This record gives sequence, structure tokens and C-alpha cells, in this order.
Amino acid sequence: MDIRTKWLLGATAFAVIGYFLLIYGGCALDARCHLRACPGRRYACGVVYDRNDVPVTQR
Repeated sequence: MDIRTKWLLGATAFAVIGYFLLIYGGCALDARCHLRACPGRRYACGVVYDRNDVPVTQR
């Protein structure tokens, strides 16, 4: 494996990890954010936000 291939693999890994940290890490800090389940209910497919007009005590 040459240096260019190693660099591209490293950049790709950095981008993927950064994406997950940005999306899911930011969701963990927000009380209105929840992970959305896939149709099979086995995996998380994304994030959803609660509506602003629902008080936290009603959940």
C-alpha cells in the first residue's frame, strides 16, 4: 500500500468518525433529540426532534 492509499483511507476514516460524532454526539446533548429506528426496529436510521410545544414533563 503506497502513501497515497494510506492517506485516502485515513481521511475517509476521519470523515466517517467526524460525521457520527457531529450528528449523534450533538443529539446526545439535546434533550429534544432522539434516535429514529429503522422499519425493522433493529438499527437507528437517523435522528428526530420533538416538537417545541410539547413540555418535557408530558413525555
